[in-house]
Amino acid sequence: MGESVNPNVARLLGVTVVPQLSNAHEIAKLIERYNTPELRLTGVCGTVIVSADIDANGRVSQAKAIRAMSTSDMGIHGVFVDPSDESSVMQSMAPDPDPRVRAAAEAVVRELRFQPAELDGTAVPFWDLRIGLNFPF
Repeated sequence: MGESVNPNVARLLGVTVVPQLSNAHEIAKLIERYNTPELRLTGVCGTVIVSADIDANGRVSQAKAIRAMSTSDMGIHGVFVDPSDESSVMQSMAPDPDPRVRAAAEAVVRELRFQPAELDGTAVPFWDLRIGLNFPF
């Protein structure tokens, strides 16, 4: 059984139990499987954030890599104002993942299985679950 959420949070999320990862022990193996020699040659390492939709059976119905942070980029993301130019707001966003890294992260997440979200004891779909994967390329 999944973890119950605070009633106030439940109203925001639309569920009383959030999805729980069933095969967490397999994540490292999945990342290793999709960490192809081509990806290792890129020298990229860091975290890829994937947005996943989980159906009422606990399967991933959609996975989309939405952000990547390399270890060298950590800590520099945010909004900055240039004090010399009052009209200037510079925004530093995490880069889009490399297409090869995006595909690998999405493939890993599609293989994950969850105990589904619940609403008052009934399994329900859950949208936009954010999953961070560390890729040691």
